[in-house]
Amino acid sequence: MDANDLAQLLEINKILNSTLDLDKLLTIIVDQAAVVVKAEAGSLMLLDPATNELVFDIALGEKGEQVKQIRLKIGEGIAGWVARERKALIVNDVEKDTRWSSRADSKSSFKTRSMMCVPLIYKDKISGVMEVINKKDNGDFTAEDQHILEALAAQAAVAIENARLFQEVREKKEEIEAVFKGMSDGAVVTDANYQVIMLNESAVRLLGMEKSQLLRHHFLDTLRGYYDFSSLLPELHAHSSASCEMKRREGKNYFLECAMTRINDEQKKVLGYIILLRDITEAKKEGFLKQNFLSAISHKLRTPLTSILGYSGMLMMQQKKEPTFDEFQLNALQDIDRQGQQLVDLINKLLAFTIVVGTDLDLTCKAVDLQEILKAIDANFREVMVQKGVTLEIDASCQGVTVLYGDEEKIKDIFFNLIDNAIKFSGKKETKIRLNCRHLSAQTVEFTIADNGPGIPPEEREKIFQLFYQIEESFTGQTEGAGLGLPLVKRIIEGHGGSIRIESDIHDGSRFIFTLPTQKILEN
Repeated sequence: MDANDLAQLLEINKILNSTLDLDKLLTIIVDQAAVVVKAEAGSLMLLDPATNELVFDIALGEKGEQVKQIRLKIGEGIAGWVARERKALIVNDVEKDTRWSSRADSKSSFKTRSMMCVPLIYKDKISGVMEVINKKDNGDFTAEDQHILEALAAQAAVAIENARLFQEVREKKEEIEAVFKGMSDGAVVTDANYQVIMLNESAVRLLGMEKSQLLRHHFLDTLRGYYDFSSLLPELHAHSSASCEMKRREGKNYFLECAMTRINDEQKKVLGYIILLRDITEAKKEGFLKQNFLSAISHKLRTPLTSILGYSGMLMMQQKKEPTFDEFQLNALQDIDRQGQQLVDLINKLLAFTIVVGTDLDLTCKAVDLQEILKAIDANFREVMVQKGVTLEIDASCQGVTVLYGDEEKIKDIFFNLIDNAIKFSGKKETKIRLNCRHLSAQTVEFTIADNGPGIPPEEREKIFQLFYQIEESFTGQTEGAGLGLPLVKRIIEGHGGSIRIESDIHDGSRFIFTLPTQKILEN
């Protein structure tokens, strides 16, 4: 191979790298192959991985389309032999070679006298074969021609693979864009720095913003100018997905549900985020009406019940000092008091429901003394723990945490509900509950409430925080409750910017792990 041949190959390499259009590239390869070895014509066959057959991609003559219908099995004909053996082959008189198949000549009305064929190999895999036909001036193909064609084939194999990959990426991109355009939900794709790189028309419409305001801008920073929403980032950093509700700052009430999913590569490196948006305004209105109705009814019922329970309690205290009621009257009084207490319990559950489904959590946040919370837990559960033989161990780690930041009464609800569940569903004579905590950061404390109960089956763990959901009585050994305690706990924790998860082993207890802030956390 002389200097002119090298210069010609370098020039061909530039031409091959000038396009990623596969059809155009294949035509260039065949044309250049014929030119570089001074052949009358050339053809190119690619391997169909589905059938493991060679197929003409670039064919000769006016009947080229008919030639394209020809398929050669690996090992069939000269091209099939080259593909199987993965070696170049020169045949200067095809009529004398038993491997020669004249099917292409019959289809194209082209007369083949001599042929040189080389394999196209990329990363040790055969991708096709390249042929040149009939040396000009009735000459023979030489070993030098073979070296040149093999060098061209090596360049062509790389160029073909690059063009194929580009074509696949383009097709996938077109598919994604088609799906995006057809979605009724808003869809946004960002890079790892939350810069918007793609969004559909539904997202533009739902957000009520111009496309130019979003594209190539920081998604969350842009939204904060128009919407109120809880921060997605702490939960997203802890898990692969997060969701929140967004409320428009100005004008008519308007709510969007925002679900965000992190995209990672195989090395867990963050590549970007996918955000889905949905209009939930009508659902929020309906929920708001229900919430207001239930809240109003609950408070209206509390007033007469306060009087009923107050007077029944006073009468029973008086009966203890000076018995004046007969047996019938005393039983009636005790029943009034008992049924009144049940009504109070039902009203508390109704109020819990309004909190769970409510639009706003209505938190009154301030510094909260954890030690006072622990004293309230002891006072609230002391009697029932004695009755049921329950041991509550508060780990020494909790002494290192002094201050939380949040709504004190609602933080109590978190602990009360989780401990009440541990007592209620223990199913053992000796129930043991352990509470410990640790600082995750200067702003966040993680609590763990562990029990030795029956545990929670894997298929139930994602469901137990759903409204009204109860694990079957046959497993827990308990009658159904209202299914409001854990949804309420989750709602309150997330309202404080925290998260909750569960770890559990069948027949070996459960661990509810949740986080709460120790100071006011600004949205990220």
